[in-house]
Amino acid sequence: MSNAHVQTVPGPNDLVAANLRAEMGRQRWTGRKMAAALGMTAPYVNRRMSGATPMTAEDMVMFADLIGIPVTRLFLGMQKGPAGGAAGPSLPELDSNQQPAG
Repeated sequence: MSNAHVQTVPGPNDLVAANLRAEMGRQRWTGRKMAAALGMTAPYVNRRMSGATPMTAEDMVMFADLIGIPVTRLFLGMQKGPAGGAAGPSLPELDSNQQPAG
């Protein structure tokens, strides 16, 4: 029996955390530096940066304001589903005039 490599699609929280980490890296912020600037504990910040604890809307606004980015930048890479929320892989566009096969 072999162990198949299963690739999981990152969820919205994982993507937000990854976007935050990327922006922090570009600006040379560390979790400790961010925690000190916010008056929070390093574990609080690090658990949200790693995706271990989902970020609240307040967390996202607080982190984005601190590093000077629009909060929407944390959502880069998310796809919109039918209701405007995050979705998995998108389906191909369908012709509005589908004809039966055959």
